[in-house]
Amino acid sequence: MYAIIGFDFSGMFDQESYAFNYNGYEIELTKEVFEVREEYPVPKFISNQLKIKVKNSNGDAEHEVGMMFLSELSWLYKVKILATEHMTGGGGRCIAMLAGQRSMHVNVDMRYYKPMPLDHEQRLAVGLFKEGFSSTSVFFQLLGLYKIFEIRMDAPTRREWVTNFLTEHWDGFGFDKPYEYVPKDPAELQLVLWKYGRCGVAHGGKEAIDVQSLYDHKKTGLCYNIIKMAAEHYMVDEMGIPNLLQY
Repeated sequence: MYAIIGFDFSGMFDQESYAFNYNGYEIELTKEVFEVREEYPVPKFISNQLKIKVKNSNGDAEHEVGMMFLSELSWLYKVKILATEHMTGGGGRCIAMLAGQRSMHVNVDMRYYKPMPLDHEQRLAVGLFKEGFSSTSVFFQLLGLYKIFEIRMDAPTRREWVTNFLTEHWDGFGFDKPYEYVPKDPAELQLVLWKYGRCGVAHGGKEAIDVQSLYDHKKTGLCYNIIKMAAEHYMVDEMGIPNLLQY
């Protein structure tokens, strides 16, 4: 019996198939195909497939291993995991929601991949990066990446760290209209990112975002671009999570 995960992503594998050991599990990875059969009137896409042999009765552990691998794939190659589909059985193939609909064509050369030696907190961060980075909603993109800081840091520590990071790395930005608010320094920008970004998405009140507001989309997008830069720096420099070819 096998745990089978079909997934669509914003990349393209450079080979048709791969086989590798991942944390004690043998994984077969097969590249997506555009399938034409005489018995089918309409050709169809078959998603990229992960096939993992089940060691116990229900296959839950194997599916979780597959999801961990997809998080590493997203982090190392900076690709979005757009959709997944799961099944457990003797065989079969999965067709995820967005089969064949790659938004980018990032080349993924698996010759350079090997499983990452991550502890529990590092693995949580890589998973949150994948979920936030892959989301089609800019609001959840921001929230997902912001929560990476909350794995280890309480509010005062996070506030100080983000302010210090912005002091060293933020070059400033402008707005299209002169009456739009512009933070005057890194400390104030940190508060904007927290109050109108993270809390505006996660909570109610007068700062809550309006998902149908173009201004809120724009504001959240600016916050996301800054937080993504900060989160990647934090994951590498503070949490010790390597990038591709660094381990």
